[in-house]
Amino acid sequence: MVETWAWLTGKTPAAAALVAGLSAVALQLLPESEVRRIASRLRSERIPADVIWLDIDYQLKNRPFTVDPQRFPHFDQMIKDLKAEHLHTVVITDLHIADAPNSGYKPYDEGKAGDHFVKKPTARPMWAWCGLARQSSPTLHRSRRGSGGERCTRTS
Repeated sequence: MVETWAWLTGKTPAAAALVAGLSAVALQLLPESEVRRIASRLRSERIPADVIWLDIDYQLKNRPFTVDPQRFPHFDQMIKDLKAEHLHTVVITDLHIADAPNSGYKPYDEGKAGDHFVKKPTARPMWAWCGLARQSSPTLHRSRRGSGGERCTRTS
């Protein structure tokens, strides 16, 4: 039946090599110890997997380009250890800069110091609310939905 269906509809093209691997589920709200436990179990039970995905919860206060040192105290070593187990790691992030002045958040500090933020015609920085966080990102100011499906709106 499958051959007849393929003859009728045409064969499905082969997937790109990048998507041919097996992925573990995206891990949310789990600390480093749980990520390591899951990776260990995948290997000990010989469950085929090539990739572990980490959702945005690995970040400090969900701020892009950060890692929560409480939940992931040895993040760099964890990535190396997963690689040694032949598990790639994909880290998910929302590309924006959090509005976090005076908090030691390097992307904000460097963006502000270098005058890199998008500005309104009045020369004031343009920010948007997306979900619960105020953010700076040119793409958030279009009428698109944010990463969590929230409507992003301009603020003054």
